[in-house]
Amino acid sequence: MIRFHYMAVSDQRQRIMPMDVDGETAQKLDYPEAVRLTKPTNPELKGEVDDKYQCSCDDKDNRVHGWICYEPAVGFWMITPSNEFHTGGPFKQDLTSHVGPTVLSMFVSKHYAGDDLGMKFGNGEPWKKVFGPVFVYLNTISANQKPRALLGRC
Repeated sequence: MIRFHYMAVSDQRQRIMPMDVDGETAQKLDYPEAVRLTKPTNPELKGEVDDKYQCSCDDKDNRVHGWICYEPAVGFWMITPSNEFHTGGPFKQDLTSHVGPTVLSMFVSKHYAGDDLGMKFGNGEPWKKVFGPVFVYLNTISANQKPRALLGRC
């Protein structure tokens, strides 16, 4: 059973997220990733639009993102201390998290930029690049704390 329902991309961008199964009953919208939630597992989300691009951000702002499980209170975080290894520079947008729950650490991506940022190699061409560092961090809190306290502990 999936227990991670609360997602945080930044201090300002956090929300209770729909589950993967909610997409099966949702109204499909103009592009394949976008749906309007019609019968979500959490009734508070009915009528909301969801797609994986809502949680994108500039690489320069993508330091910590992840998920909170309320019971038991556990946080799952992707930490990126430097964005120097990303292609496209600090203002390139990339995906972070989306329903599933899914947590991403994008090293190379053509999202929002097209083929110019794709990796291309000639036959036999030597190539070397260092990706990272990135860290996966799990945390928990004591029973008397509220689950959102996990945000301040990563």
